[in-house]
Amino acid sequence: MNRPIARRLALAMLLGTSLLVAGCSAGASAEPDTAQTESSPSTPSTPAADCLAPPADAPTGAVDDPFSLGDPVVVECFTVVVDAVSKDATDAVMAANPDAVPAAGNVYMTATVTITRSAGGPGEASDVHVVLGGSQTTNGDPSPELGVDPAPPTGALDEGESITGTYVYEMSGGASTSVEIAVGQMTPLNVLPY
Repeated sequence: MNRPIARRLALAMLLGTSLLVAGCSAGASAEPDTAQTESSPSTPSTPAADCLAPPADAPTGAVDDPFSLGDPVVVECFTVVVDAVSKDATDAVMAANPDAVPAAGNVYMTATVTITRSAGGPGEASDVHVVLGGSQTTNGDPSPELGVDPAPPTGALDEGESITGTYVYEMSGGASTSVEIAVGQMTPLNVLPY
């Protein structure tokens, strides 16, 4: 190979390597090191810094210090209000869902709630889990197949936006004693509506 061509080729390779190294190190210093700050799946999530804290005089939501019907429940970046609970909504549910028949000894119950995204930017209404507690024969989760008007709250909520909807549950003889509200893997907060 001719020496001038070899020198040019070596210079081009050296320049290319220098630019590559400079680009990589600039990119690495511009990006934050998130490996140390990300939480593992087993670590409970912490609310965003801009989420609202519950009022100091609010109940804790524990079984021995529950919220009441109509109380605003601040959970993560949502505010949830249990507006109404019907312990026997069987006729209304069957009227809205002609093929619905509860199992022997069970009734349909409903819980109407208003969910507000109170802080933290947009969020999904379905991130809020509303379960009826106290049944010995059913799991207390809302039925995805049954609905009444207004439909269960779903969809994206912008900060400050609210949605009201009704969940339908099949429970053993109206045995529910509380409504439990949770976001993610948090311990549910209790609302005693009766």
